[in-house]
Amino acid sequence: MHTKNGRRRQQRFECHSWSKQEMNIILELVIENKNLLHGKNGPLVTEANKRKKWQEIVAAINACGVALRTANTCKKKLRDINRNALD
Repeated sequence: MHTKNGRRRQQRFECHSWSKQEMNIILELVIENKNLLHGKNGPLVTEANKRKKWQEIVAAINACGVALRTANTCKKKLRDINRNALD
């Protein structure tokens, strides 16, 4: 998508509520891959591996068919879940 001045605009996804199934999937996969996703960089923990794992998580969530989620929306949802758990 381009605007009038030729700049590229990010595609926006319609925001849908997260289903219980999506929430269960993200929590299960993040807990399963906690060391990789939240670990410090090292021989096996690289930014590329983290990005790849997040894409796998996004693909699993999008397979539910509720809405298209991105890695950023999944990360934001995870932060929100953690924040609400502390309250």
